[in-house]
Amino acid sequence: MAFAMGASLGCGAPSVMMDGATGDEDEGTTAWTAGWDSLPGAECETDKDCAEEFVCDPWTGTCQEEANALCGEQTPIVRKGKFSGFNQCEDGTIRRAEEVDCGPPPTGSLPTCTGDEAVVVCESDADCDQFPGQQGHCIRKEYIAGYPYEIETSCGCVYTCQTSADCGGRFCHCPFSQSGVSSSEAFPTCESASCDTDADCEYGECGFFSKTDPYSTSVGLACRTPDDACRYDSDCHEPYLNTCISWGSSWSCEWGGY
Repeated sequence: MAFAMGASLGCGAPSVMMDGATGDEDEGTTAWTAGWDSLPGAECETDKDCAEEFVCDPWTGTCQEEANALCGEQTPIVRKGKFSGFNQCEDGTIRRAEEVDCGPPPTGSLPTCTGDEAVVVCESDADCDQFPGQQGHCIRKEYIAGYPYEIETSCGCVYTCQTSADCGGRFCHCPFSQSGVSSSEAFPTCESASCDTDADCEYGECGFFSKTDPYSTSVGLACRTPDDACRYDSDCHEPYLNTCISWGSSWSCEWGGY
């Protein structure tokens, strides 16, 4: 994966990842990072302050399970000058530190179906009721199909949101073009999740994954544990099982597309 890294924010503070669509950073970002080097009331400063099999997380000043230490130093990912809620770990993986408000979805400008799509899953918003109580919309989509690969169209459902509270147990993913946290739509959508933030996970890490196949891009969140079969795509060596992802119980190597 390729990641864009920003300039360092002051002495001792980590660099900031920029949204690939804008590459910008506002003054508020620097203010947001203030105080990272100073954690009043922290229970530890180094691993020596923690019990055996625990390590000191410098970001929270707390002793955490060894598994959480795999992340290493975290770099905030910035979207349009504001913290996205995601951090990139030192090893390249991504985790969700906190929920953010994506802003109201642009329901009035969603791509409408025209009737000539190659695949038709829905005909109107009323057909998008897989998740009762959520904001289902029937929209026109494009996907890659066949060989040689060609762009086809479909009419399918998406579920828009502003926060995860709109998603009934899933999480609200803001639109992104940043490599590593890219979204399949240009508006916030509800996506698969077994955790919403790091705080929901026993080992303190709510990992993010992205899977792209010829038909779509799927993203999701799931807790990482010491029992996971993989942490990186590079851990996956079986033919066609080339992506480390999770659909809820644990992280494993599965078909990840292209």
